Amino acid sequence: MYKVAITLFFFAFCSQVSAQKPVRLSGRILNEKNEGLPGASIIVEGTNQRAAADVEGRFVFNLETGKKYTLTVSNVGYATKAVSDIEVGEGIDNNLEIILTPSVQSELSGVVVRSTRRQESTNALIAFQRNNTALSSGLAADFIRRTPDRNTGEVLKRVSGASIQDNKFVVIRGLSDRYNSAFINGAQFPSTEPDKKAFSFDVIPASLVDNIIISKTATPDITGEFAGGLVQITTKDVPTKDILSLGVNFGFNTNSTFKKFLATRRSSTDWLGFDNGDRSLPSAFPATRQGYNVKDLATQVELSKLFSSDAYQQVERKARPVQNYNLTYGIGRKLKNDASLGVIAGVIYRTNDQIGSVARQFGQQDIDVIDRSFTDDQNRYSVNVGGLLNLSYSLKKTRISFKNLINQSYEDNFYTRSGTDFTNNSEVLFQSSFVNQRTLYT
Repeated sequence: MYKVAITLFFFAFCSQVSAQKPVRLSGRILNEKNEGLPGASIIVEGTNQRAAADVEGRFVFNLETGKKYTLTVSNVGYATKAVSDIEVGEGIDNNLEIILTPSVQSELSGVVVRSTRRQESTNALIAFQRNNTALSSGLAADFIRRTPDRNTGEVLKRVSGASIQDNKFVVIRGLSDRYNSAFINGAQFPSTEPDKKAFSFDVIPASLVDNIIISKTATPDITGEFAGGLVQITTKDVPTKDILSLGVNFGFNTNSTFKKFLATRRSSTDWLGFDNGDRSLPSAFPATRQGYNVKDLATQVELSKLFSSDAYQQVERKARPVQNYNLTYGIGRKLKNDASLGVIAGVIYRTNDQIGSVARQFGQQDIDVIDRSFTDDQNRYSVNVGGLLNLSYSLKKTRISFKNLINQSYEDNFYTRSGTDFTNNSEVLFQSSFVNQRTLYT
């Protein structure tokens, strides 16, 4: 009985400590133009806690759970506002945006605008839509958080007027990727594809996005290099709460998964998204086509023998399911003198085996004659590895951020062409491997 009593007391004590642990409430003070108000004063009624908004209008408080609080917000030139029914806790959105309206000179001093937490969440969205000068659509972090989307490509499907091709390329107002542009944290994205102007939006985890705005009309403050839309992505700086998220997803393709899959022999680093050098040209091999063609046939045969005998060896296996893994970690800390420090890091890994087949016929259409008839079987092995690291330090009216995004993409397309060449009365069997790897760092 003595041991049981001690155990019950221990659990009760731990529960009490857990219940009394403060929870961080983060927020932002905005005007009707959706601009942050630095220096705004925020007071938690009934406590001795108060703070001044930083350069972006953000503030942080540590509050106890199980209580409802009222925040009083004031700023020079704006009407004072009191927001009630504020509660913090696990499983609650501990983030708040408060809209201040300009004060009128005829207003009596001491007038306070009363509001609730639910009203403020609605007002922030309405104020942004009403005061945005351009025709645009957008999604905020609170909406993205309620969706099951894993990356930005999936999130963009939910924006009015936008659709996604191959789960990564955006199409806005019916115009393909080459007519659209993308920015991240104010910097323009380069093209992630070597053979066309396009950006693959599936490289950015959805959990690290603060907001997405798609501008569909030109304004003086943005680039004019688009006809469809301009996608502007802002990643998170200081997390509203500590984040640790692990995601594992598997997909099944009825045309590919567990079917016969032909490919070249994988190198030791293919699974990481880059070749280890096995497919490189031998050092003694001519660097140009002209340097190879001037040689006699016997020399060309000897040069061909310089290649690795198994670098492009055909291997048969079963196509694996689509695999997605992602890990996100973020912390935010309040320092001395109302300074704050935030760190967000994330990694993603995705691999996929895809099988496809295309029938091709060549001939003379005017006389309805087919010269060649082929079937192209494509086996595509793809890997995508990405990472993000954001560091941000804020003190009063100063914010210093260091934001990094890196992505490594790898694709090996193994083609097998079979069919008949009627003009030469011969059967054709042709195999090729096209490897494409690319690195993006911003």
